[in-house]
Amino acid sequence: MKNFPKKILEIYKGNFILSRSSIVIVSSLVGSVFSYLFQFLSARSLSVSEYSELVSLFSLSVIISTVMLIFTNGTTKLVAEIKSINYPIRISNFFFSLMKLVLITTVFVFFGMIIFQNQIGSYLNISNISLIYIFAIAVILGNINSALGPVLQGLQRFKAFSFYNIFNSFAKFLVAIVVLYFGLTVIETFWGLVISTIAGIAFGATLLKKNLMLNLKAFDKKDIKTLAKYSIGSILILAGLNFLQNNDIILVKHYFDSNLAGIYASLTVIGRIVFFAASPVAIVMLPICAERYKHGGDVIKPFLISISISALIASSVSLIYWLFPKLIIGILFGQKYILSAPYLPIFGLFMFVYTLLYVVGMFFISISKFKQGSLMLIGAIIQTVGIYFYHENLYQVIWASIIGTIVSLIALTPFLIADIRKK
Repeated sequence: MKNFPKKILEIYKGNFILSRSSIVIVSSLVGSVFSYLFQFLSARSLSVSEYSELVSLFSLSVIISTVMLIFTNGTTKLVAEIKSINYPIRISNFFFSLMKLVLITTVFVFFGMIIFQNQIGSYLNISNISLIYIFAIAVILGNINSALGPVLQGLQRFKAFSFYNIFNSFAKFLVAIVVLYFGLTVIETFWGLVISTIAGIAFGATLLKKNLMLNLKAFDKKDIKTLAKYSIGSILILAGLNFLQNNDIILVKHYFDSNLAGIYASLTVIGRIVFFAASPVAIVMLPICAERYKHGGDVIKPFLISISISALIASSVSLIYWLFPKLIIGILFGQKYILSAPYLPIFGLFMFVYTLLYVVGMFFISISKFKQGSLMLIGAIIQTVGIYFYHENLYQVIWASIIGTIVSLIALTPFLIADIRKK
């Protein structure tokens, strides 16, 4: 027993997944605290109707940004594979090639949102169209900012990646403080997010400076072609995951009145704590498994460790939601959102299953099992169709999400078992 703490420490230091996961988990929790403080303060400073607009537009930004996955979702895997080859020339050429693609794509995305701003406002029951314009600016800057994190992740600079995430979350938190203090509106909140995102881009570029050589003329066709192969292959996986986590919010904003949509928005923000508490483990797992797979190493052990840790964290948080729903809602969002309390336990179940599905999806990406992983879309389709036909109350919405997620997980399980047996 005397040597027990020492043995635990030795296991911790000797296990790369565990030690790096703890760094990312702790920093992610810190970042999540600031992100959730932004949500909680926004919920308290804005009206329930305005808060529903804020959260629904956040979810829409994730759906729109799925277009960017064609160029960015293979970044972590590719960077992990090439980071040590002809360093830093190759990684520098790839980075600046990537940024050119991102900038070109964001321009098209921006003009697309401006052209269809009336349709977007109508579908989400948002009468102030100027809000959509400011939202479009925030989305394109967010897309540029989101391209930097996967590069740090692929380089396995987990400390820098962690500080980068904390910085972005803290910047958003400062926006919420200003909005609350001055009693600002949802439009001014988005302007604040535009400024904070610009600061995030500058900070991310500073962190990457040590790994890069400036070469604005670079365009590496070979690596971009490989990136396209990885990204196009994995886009269906990430698209399925993104749709499963955001379709419900957009559809609720469309089918329900603004107050009930605001109630559901608060529910999703709290419920996602289950996922965000556990997802950093998969963030660490992906580049490690990708590098090992490239060189014929063992990828099953890090996967099993990762899904075990994620399941433990997610189930623990979900259990708390089952035991104390009213207390949690009251403390975090206040009494005006207490109507969401009855839905929190089953939404926690949705997030638990979704967390497991997310880890499996990241594993399939890391070992290039893109066709099998694309079965993620089945769940998103079931969820969308289910909510389309059954939206008399929020229980039906949540159960449509749960069923869709479970079906996707079941569909992927045979391929997962086959890979484990093969190894």
